[in-house]
Amino acid sequence: MKEALFDHVAASYDSWYDTEVGAVSDQLERHLAQSMFKFLANRCTRRNRRMSILPAECSKEI
Repeated sequence: MKEALFDHVAASYDSWYDTEVGAVSDQLERHLAQSMFKFLANRCTRRNRRMSILPAECSKEI
């Protein structure tokens, strides 16, 4: 099997999160993602009160 371009990096990728910068970055990314999901959930809930059909961004996949 041919080695992919980033295979050599994959083995040590998770260890980056053990560093101080990696841990802070992980917390920030998680906070931003949760904020986005909450925003979308609230937006979809408000829209659904006025609409009988779900908008595309309100699908169950989100």
